[in-house]
Amino acid sequence: MNNISRSNTEPGLPETGLEGVLLSMLDVETDDMLKQDVKETLISLVQATSSDLLSYWLSLCKDILASCMGADMRSTILIEEKSDGTGDEEDESEGIDDDVTLQSASAVNQEEKMKVIPRWPSRVFATEIVQRLMSACETERAHIDLALAKELQISSGGRADYLVLHLSDLVRMSFMGATSDNTNLRLAGLSCLQDVITRFSSVPEPEFPGHVILEQFQAQVFFYINMQSWPSYF
Repeated sequence: MNNISRSNTEPGLPETGLEGVLLSMLDVETDDMLKQDVKETLISLVQATSSDLLSYWLSLCKDILASCMGADMRSTILIEEKSDGTGDEEDESEGIDDDVTLQSASAVNQEEKMKVIPRWPSRVFATEIVQRLMSACETERAHIDLALAKELQISSGGRADYLVLHLSDLVRMSFMGATSDNTNLRLAGLSCLQDVITRFSSVPEPEFPGHVILEQFQAQVFFYINMQSWPSYF
């Protein structure tokens, strides 16, 4: 399950924060110049916060790219209501809380239905953001060294976050784009998949000496290789 909320989200903004609002504008705004300004703003934010908000950006992009793959791949919002009391009062409180939870869940479901499904230009842009995240992170060795990334994450108490720890998401998002029916999104996905392969093709798997971490994604890698042999696919 994705967790796309930010601890510093301003009051009045959705859980996706300002960045999520800006991304959603790309699907409703009709002014091309304003849309370009929004894109440039988002790119600047990515470059400035890629290290500190890596998981957050990847979650935003994954939600956009998964929007066309079915509701089961979207982020799930869980609403929990805690109750106080003992004995019969506790049982009664639990019943009330269950009603509140169901009503809250219904409101969330209604809100989800009203959301605009990201169009293919937005999904292409989300793929480009993923590529920019990879470029912004490549200067630090831990982002492409699994053993070092795990070591630093443990020493930081789980606070440190590195690109290589999200390899499965990077491959998955690239593959979703690369298998799209839309030519522009397919090209963007293949380009992103190429970047993933280029950056992680020689990264060793620390638990299995003599192997690389991309071996677990052989199907996606072979897909990319085959696509390079079929230019008519484009």
